[in-house]
Amino acid sequence: MTLLLKNEIFAYNNLLVSCNSEEYGAKYKDKQIKSKADYTFLINPTVDTPSDYIEYTFTGEMEAIGENQKGIQTINYFNLNEQSLVNRRKRVIKNLGSMKNYLTEDELVAAIGEFETMIRQLYR
Repeated sequence: MTLLLKNEIFAYNNLLVSCNSEEYGAKYKDKQIKSKADYTFLINPTVDTPSDYIEYTFTGEMEAIGENQKGIQTINYFNLNEQSLVNRRKRVIKNLGSMKNYLTEDELVAAIGEFETMIRQLYR
């Protein structure tokens, strides 16, 4: 783990929303990263537009667009296709299918309450 200077710890550009799971997310990534150079292969949502690199499938998985390395490595390093995440996404997709005819995109996002990016991508 990279040590930050005390005055950088709470700098806005160092704070990203993350879950606290050992199976996926930032904690999982921290166990996978072997060198500082590995970070160059990760999508940085403060600089990059993640939807340029990865997308959701109707099976609940995430995949790299065009087999780009940033997308592939981000999915792998964060374990974004971990089975419990895929299963949660599948439930949301099922709800999305049954609710799409009755609610707008924004209403669906509010009603479901998670996976906003996936809902917006699949809604369209």
